[in-house]
Amino acid sequence: MKAQRRPARRTLNRKVAAVFVALLSIVLWTQFSLLKVSIKRYRRKLEKNAQFVKISGGRLEQLGPLSFDTFSNSGKPATIVSKGTVLGTTTSTGNMLKQYYKLENVQIGKGGLYFYYDDGFQKPEANWVDTIFNNGTNLKLPTMTVMRHAQNSKYSYMPWHYNPAKKKQPTCKRWVDRPTYLIQMQHSSNIWHAWNEGIMAAFQSLREQGLLPLVEIDSEGYQREYVDDLDAGCSWEIDQDTLKQKRMSTCRVKSGVIPEGQCIPDEDRDCSPGVYSYFKKDGPLLWLAKDMGITKQWAHMFFAISENVWSWESLVDSCFREIYIGKSNTLSYYMPLYIDPDNEKIQYATTWRSNATEAFKQLMHPSQKHAIIMKRNVDKIPYWKEPWPQYDAPEWDRLRMGIGPEDIDALDTVLPNTAWASRSYMSPKEIKDLEKMWRSSSKLTKNLASRGIKKQNEMTRTPDDGGLPARLERPRPVVTYLWRDNYKRSVLNTHDILSYILMRYNVTLKVTTLQEPLPEVIDLMSHSDVVIGMHGAGWTNGLFIKRGAAALQLIPYGWISPDGSAIRGSSYKSLLLASDCIYSEWVNQRPDYAYMRRHDFKSLKMKGIEMKYSIHPEKKWGMPEGVRPGNHWIYQNTFVDMETFAPVLDSTMQQAGIKAMENSS
Repeated sequence: MKAQRRPARRTLNRKVAAVFVALLSIVLWTQFSLLKVSIKRYRRKLEKNAQFVKISGGRLEQLGPLSFDTFSNSGKPATIVSKGTVLGTTTSTGNMLKQYYKLENVQIGKGGLYFYYDDGFQKPEANWVDTIFNNGTNLKLPTMTVMRHAQNSKYSYMPWHYNPAKKKQPTCKRWVDRPTYLIQMQHSSNIWHAWNEGIMAAFQSLREQGLLPLVEIDSEGYQREYVDDLDAGCSWEIDQDTLKQKRMSTCRVKSGVIPEGQCIPDEDRDCSPGVYSYFKKDGPLLWLAKDMGITKQWAHMFFAISENVWSWESLVDSCFREIYIGKSNTLSYYMPLYIDPDNEKIQYATTWRSNATEAFKQLMHPSQKHAIIMKRNVDKIPYWKEPWPQYDAPEWDRLRMGIGPEDIDALDTVLPNTAWASRSYMSPKEIKDLEKMWRSSSKLTKNLASRGIKKQNEMTRTPDDGGLPARLERPRPVVTYLWRDNYKRSVLNTHDILSYILMRYNVTLKVTTLQEPLPEVIDLMSHSDVVIGMHGAGWTNGLFIKRGAAALQLIPYGWISPDGSAIRGSSYKSLLLASDCIYSEWVNQRPDYAYMRRHDFKSLKMKGIEMKYSIHPEKKWGMPEGVRPGNHWIYQNTFVDMETFAPVLDSTMQQAGIKAMENSS
């Protein structure tokens, strides 16, 4: 009897196992299919939004042939002995607590960085350094450099291998004679990361080492050296024995390398008015770290620094006579900017950053104009006739060009609707509650601003104010609103804010989605007296706001800690202050005015975090301690409480020198 049961059990077990394997196969196949779909969507998104510059044969396609002295095996020493210098860079308080690295005669390969030391060199102990934030375990040479990728929270690691030069020598794929800067960015296609960590980091690091002399050419074609932002002395280094900062004993000459006189144009040099990199063609190399790319939208900004931009694959396993890793902290806007006239260190750090910011802006302005000319020549059509996203409809283009109080009806374009509510699967009751808030807020806005409007004809901005001392644009001050229409950290009652401005102030109001060509955005920013917008990467364009203009940043609920410190938003504040702007911010203090997105909670569940969806933050959630993309706090939408926002806006306008209309107060 038992013998008969055993085959039956075995058959049953096999069937169960077969069913289990089949189910497991289905689950794995489903997961694999979903993963492939996600990858395809991500790639499409990159192609649509980023449009990375293509690589051809290891070189960026836009670049011409390099000069003959880029690679020179004749310059390679018989025995390679490396040298490392820890370059000191200040914090916002003026203290030398950050660092980046100048390395000579080293090799960088797929396995990391290879350093060949001579007798007397003391190998450093374990020291991991974050190359984005310049944070290390100590101030010595690192044993590992680390970088976190913002888009997927993964890390890139570069171990530093220290080998005795007498026992081991590298096999160099090629010997790079040119000074080289390694570009590392957390997110290549995001404007904030690409500018702050890529373009500005390369600009300032090379500038401080005397590798980026700038020439300024006036309207008469007369050239002089641009030195307004330079520290005349050698850069600071960290002494590896005492760990104290000191000036480098030897360094490149930072000034006096550009002859003063009439600019003579040739095939390599343009004598148009502006500020340019003097050795753009024959200067240092910019080398993109592994998995880095450059988007077409601001590729020309990299090329304004150096036309020699190389992909990771093209130079990996090479040996470098001189390479820089990390970045100067001078233009790092991850650090707050302090204003304290009584503290010499802080005053020095603040002044240096403001001057460096202005130098960067001066270099980039002509590069924008040149990009337009080049695009016009290639496409054979004026760039302004291209269909820009969002501006296809004439009513949106009208808002971009600017309207006055007499055109307040044009704001019907931004009237609130429930399209976002439908996409986010809000319940019918939640939609009704939101519509009720819109009606109530609209009435409140009219009461706050007053209905009276003095009718005036719309006037346009003059091309040039003729050097007038007044900061305001003529004939009307220009107020620019940064519109976020993707319902990811957007304002749900933008119409109230814009209506209040036009009912109360005689200004030209411009609304931008920041989707026009970058030169247009820069022109808009540089002619705005007041800029208003919700926190987001678009504020990176605030770098080009003119000096003395006012900026008002809106901050979502929960982003300011009880002690007053900002969880997010301080980086843009520092950037705006460095541009000598008048900075203000409004913070949503009401949880019932914060609108969460249902699908963000689904993302949490996929990560193994169980949290029940609620359209408004609940007390039991507590307050966020850190906000990263994907977190349910990050893309909350905000209904602006006009009763608390209006006084902040009025104060900002007053500081900018814009008075309310007489019959609106």
